[in-house]
Amino acid sequence: MEKKLALLILCLFFVVVTNALSADFFISRPFAYKSQFPPGLQELGFPEGDFLNLGCFISPPDSAIKEVIMKNIDTGVVLIATPSKVGNIFTGLWLVDPMPPFEPSKHMGVWEMRVKDEKGNEETAKTHNLNIEGNMPYLKGVKASGNPVAPTITWLAPKDGEIPQGIEVKYQVRLLTDMNKQFYRSSIISGMLTVCPIPEGIINSDDLSKVYVRVGCQGWDKDEHGGFVPIELETNTFVPLKEALGKQ
Repeated sequence: MEKKLALLILCLFFVVVTNALSADFFISRPFAYKSQFPPGLQELGFPEGDFLNLGCFISPPDSAIKEVIMKNIDTGVVLIATPSKVGNIFTGLWLVDPMPPFEPSKHMGVWEMRVKDEKGNEETAKTHNLNIEGNMPYLKGVKASGNPVAPTITWLAPKDGEIPQGIEVKYQVRLLTDMNKQFYRSSIISGMLTVCPIPEGIINSDDLSKVYVRVGCQGWDKDEHGGFVPIELETNTFVPLKEALGKQ
């Protein structure tokens, strides 16, 4: 009896491992959060107001994906994701695009992402629990200094009273000429730091007058950890690079 049980366990283990190894793609870093955009960005293609930023990363990025369906487990809302169009700064990113206006009664909670490829293979993943209400502050004092084509970007940290409870502050810097031409993004920056040096070779001097600096002030849930990205809230502050350089 023990030999049969051991053989059965071994067979089951073989099936699980074989299926895992034969998977053509996998889902990573699913996310769902409220992203806020100020007025005056329509010429860059950005909307104004509060929006749901919902998506995930699929690897390898050239996988033959047939569909990516996002379902809110708590509210039943279903949305469809498509490959990212924001430029060459992300690899394998799938987003719900355009971002839907944020509605707490529909969008809060956990989202399940179901991905199917052309061969019929299917994988699922879940986001963190989007459950913190409030707003992150728009950042002040965004400046650029040093070499105009390889500047150091700085900003002022928000005050403690501006941060919702349960939130850890982080930042991310992007460079762009419009919404679909975002050509640089920094790594995630700890809330202890308010500086981001831009490497040489990123900014073309001929395009200097067209470049905008975008600094995201992100609120991460302190209590959630896992394979998902626990961003709850984000504001996006935009400043023309030439204007930021003039604030020295």
